[in-house]
Amino acid sequence: MITVIVRCLIIYIIALLIIRIMGKRQIAQMQPFELVITLIIADLATVPMSDVSIPLVNGIVPLVVLAILHFIITFISCKCLRSREFFNGKPVILVDQNGIIEDALKKLNVNINDILEACRYAGYTSLADVQFVIMETNGNISIIPNSDNTPVTREDLKIKGSEPVLPSVIISDGKYSSENMKLMGLDKETVDEYLKSEKTIAKEVIIMSYSQDGEILLQIRGQKIKEVNKKLSPKGGTND
Repeated sequence: MITVIVRCLIIYIIALLIIRIMGKRQIAQMQPFELVITLIIADLATVPMSDVSIPLVNGIVPLVVLAILHFIITFISCKCLRSREFFNGKPVILVDQNGIIEDALKKLNVNINDILEACRYAGYTSLADVQFVIMETNGNISIIPNSDNTPVTREDLKIKGSEPVLPSVIISDGKYSSENMKLMGLDKETVDEYLKSEKTIAKEVIIMSYSQDGEILLQIRGQKIKEVNKKLSPKGGTND
């Protein structure tokens, strides 16, 4: 009996440390690969607890290997945008200004009731109240309301606001997103020229996003994040 208790305590402590090191996200906030690793850890931890015929080291080693695997995947995801999309996926717009995007619903196996439920949960009773509905990489559904239905209550103040514009991340952790630059009609040369005006280079940028209305969000390592209103016009180059 004492042996079983000791084994349970050891496995529990190791599993707890691994989960804590992985981060403090809730289950619903985990990326797919994080959820898979967490479920496997939970399953592996129960086997050596109950079966004393299995050497304790045979239960500890797989847990440590999974923890190392998690760190490797996280590191690769931080350094490479393509691997991040592979492991985490990409946010998908389910509803835009033109209404529900049926192809996106089919791709993600989401139905209209799921969207309506998310809208109600966010406090909006109709799709007419929202501008965008987005499925995030962790499975959560984000709601971006119309300008007239934002918490600022511009409608009550009889102030007509501009419709929200989705920004695109141009640089993340020092890496360019050629897909988003193309979406925004930008090229690498234009982005580099703007960074030069900010006395920095891409490798020093934590995040830079840009929207069609000229809203730039930029944070350089060691500095505070800032917003700039400036239209960027392509002047050549490629979106590499």
